Amino acid sequence: MMAFTINGREFDGERTDTAVAAGTVEEWTLTNSSPMDHPAHLHVWPMQVIEDGGRDVPEPRCVSSN
Repeated sequence: MMAFTINGREFDGERTDTAVAAGTVEEWTLTNSSPMDHPAHLHVWPMQVIEDGGRDVPEPRCVSSN
């Protein structure tokens, strides 16, 4: 059975895994290790794509939040 996880843990809205300071910038590496295509999306938080498939993105792409 497939499970979608963050750092090996399934999502739980009642749990806080990491606290970060407001106004800071984080760099995340998103990896889909499943056999299923699944778009990566972060609800509420805008993100900027700087690398895709191991290759630098010539012009970073901003992705709107949902």
